[in-house]
Order: sequence, then structure tokens, then C-alpha cells
Amino acid sequence: IDNGDKLGLFGPNGAGKTTLIKALLGELPARGDLWVAPGAKIGYFAQGHDLMDPNLSALEQINKSLEGDARARARSYLYRFYLTQEDAERPISTLSGGERARVGLSLLLAANLNFLVLDEPTNYLDIMAKHAVEMSLADYEGTFLIVTHDRYLLDSVCSKVAEMRDGKLTVFNGS
Repeated sequence: IDNGDKLGLFGPNGAGKTTLIKALLGELPARGDLWVAPGAKIGYFAQGHDLMDPNLSALEQINKSLEGDARARARSYLYRFYLTQEDAERPISTLSGGERARVGLSLLLAANLNFLVLDEPTNYLDIMAKHAVEMSLADYEGTFLIVTHDRYLLDSVCSKVAEMRDGKLTVFNGS
């Protein structure tokens, strides 16, 4: 994955997509060659959104996780992703899966990161929120790897796609 790539990863369940993500994040040892640039600031969007404090509200989580202008950017993403002020003030534990996804994506997109690893970012989102996420990812200037079964997302935001099958990764330029 080169700087600026927008790579979409797809493949059948059990093909090794999550293993690849965990190797990229340093959570599993890599078999073969894996090099991550020393300047990479990696952000990870997990399907379970378990990186947020469930007792905090979305706004409290933003204030805890980010500083300065990033806080304002994250709040604007919340509203861009159709999370109301009332919902942004509720504890994260009371939010639906889609609402928690929007909070997590807002945090990542607003942070000072240059490589995002997104695992099924549009799961549980309604059509309007999916469109807002697609537009935000299309505007994102950094590098990302999206693992998804959402073909429309792959076509709309990725400059490359990769198929993981039988433990092998095949990369294709274009959508």
C-alpha cells in the first residue's frame, strides 16, 4: 500500500482479511514481508467500536481523545453523519450500532492520522449516513485500507481493490 492509496479489500469470510489487519496493526506476527513506514500514524476502525469508552457521550469521547481543531472537525463529522445534538450527548453505550459507528468514524477522520484501517465501516448505517461516509472518505487526503463487502463503497471511494482468497492477496488498479 503506497502513500495516498485508497485500497478496498474484499474476499470470502475466513480468507485472512482480519489476520492481515492484525498484522498491519502489529497485533499478530507477519508471515512474509511486512513493512510499515516509520511516519505512519495508523487509526483503526473496529467493527465492534470497542475502542471507545461506553460511559462517555460522543462529545465527551471527542474531548478526551482529540485536541484543538481536531475536536471541532470531529463534531462537524458527527453532524455531517446525521448524529443529532441530543444523541451526541447520550452515553455511547445507549447508542445503536450505526450511531456508534458514526462516532468512531468521526474520531478517526478528524484525528491527525495518515493511514486509516477501516473494518466494515458502513455496517449498520442507513442510506443517508452511508452516503455521508462515502463522501467523507472520498475527500480524505490520507491513505486507507477498507475491508468491506459493500461493493458500492468499494466503487465509490477506492483507487485500488484487493481480493483475499486462500491466504493470497491480489491487487487490482481501479475499482
